[in-house]
Amino acid sequence: MRGQTSAKFSFDTEPERALHERRRKARIERLAAPSASLSVPHQESDDEVSVHSEHSDSDFDREVVQEPVNMAGNQPPAERLLGDYGGANAHPNRMTIVNQPVNVAHFQLHPSTIRQLESKPFSGRINEDANKHLQRFLTTTTSLKIEGHSEEAKRLVMFPFTLTDDAEEWFYSLPAASITTWQEMETAFLNEYFPASVFIRKRYDIVNFKQKEGESLGDAYKRFKRCLTACPTHNLDPTEQMQNFVNGLRLKTKQLIDTAAGGSTNFATATVMKRIIEAIAANEHLELYDRTMSQPEGKIDLKVARAGC
Repeated sequence: MRGQTSAKFSFDTEPERALHERRRKARIERLAAPSASLSVPHQESDDEVSVHSEHSDSDFDREVVQEPVNMAGNQPPAERLLGDYGGANAHPNRMTIVNQPVNVAHFQLHPSTIRQLESKPFSGRINEDANKHLQRFLTTTTSLKIEGHSEEAKRLVMFPFTLTDDAEEWFYSLPAASITTWQEMETAFLNEYFPASVFIRKRYDIVNFKQKEGESLGDAYKRFKRCLTACPTHNLDPTEQMQNFVNGLRLKTKQLIDTAAGGSTNFATATVMKRIIEAIAANEHLELYDRTMSQPEGKIDLKVARAGC
C-alpha cells in the first residue's frame, strides 16, 4: 500500500526547472540593462524566494556567462637585457637631408664633379665668407644639368661635398631628417656662419667704408664691391651705396671725381657716378700697364709693384 502511494505522488521537477529558467533570464536582462535594474528594483515572488532558499546564488552564477578578465594591459613590459643597451635605440634614418633627391634611374655624381665641389671647400673659419661660398656653389650647380633631376634636389645632393673640417662636423651634427628643402639648408648654413653679429660687422664695413692710404680709386671700388658681396642683405639701395663709397674717399680722390662729374657728385645719379668711377679705374689700369711696359729691364717700380699686390 505504501509503495503504491509513493508511485502516485512522485515529485515533479518540471515546475522548478521552468521557474529557475525564468529567474535566470530575468537576471541576464538586469545585467544587460543596469540602468533599468537600478530604477525599477526587481520584486521576487514567493515561489522565487522558496526556490532561492534551495539554490544558492553561486550555483546560478556558474550558469551565467562569466566576465572575461583581460590581464594584458596590466602586464609589465619585458625587461631588457644589458646587451641590448644602445642597440635598440639605433636611429632608423641617419641622413640629415631628406628630399627624395634621386629622380632618374642609375643616378650618380661623376668623380670629376665631386672633385670640382671639393676643390674649394668651406671649413667654417672666421675669415671665410659664407655668402661667397654659397654664390660659388650655386654657380657651379647651375652649370651642371641632369635630366629628370630638379635644381633643388641637385643642390641638396651636392652641398655636403663642399664642406670640410668644422663646417663638415657642423653639418653632420644636425638632427636626422631636419633638412627637406634647399631653403632650409641655406638658412641653417647662414644662421651658423653668418649670424646677426657677423651681419652687423659686415654692414658696418659698407656704411663706414674708407679709402686706404695709397689705394687707387679703382682698387678702392673693387674692395667696396667685395664688401657688398660679403653682406648681400645690407638693404642699401644703389644711391645709398654710392653715397657711402664717395663719402669714404680721400680728399684728392674725391676732388678728382667731382671734376669728372661736372663740379660736384651731389648733382649726379648713382648710375652716372658708377660710370665715372669705372672709367677712371680703367684709365688707372691702362696707366699702370703702360708704366709696366715702359719700365727698363732689371728696374723695379715700387709703386707699380705695390699696386699689383
